[in-house]
Amino acid sequence: MTEDPIYLRCPQCSSERVRVAGKPPFKPNDMVICSSCGARMPYGEFERSNVERITKERRKGADPDPSGLN
Repeated sequence: MTEDPIYLRCPQCSSERVRVAGKPPFKPNDMVICSSCGARMPYGEFERSNVERITKERRKGADPDPSGLN
């Protein structure tokens, strides 16, 4: 069984257009910047909020990628 890819999104505007000021593997204090709304947050906070969103949506049976691209 294969899982569909899950996209990390901006917690403010839900955009996938985010960039991390750092090189992989990202550190918790590397800054994430949303290209759509300009939100800035540490990578650790960005990752936590996305894990919470994905977990919540999976429990409800919702599609974690509402963009419809997958």
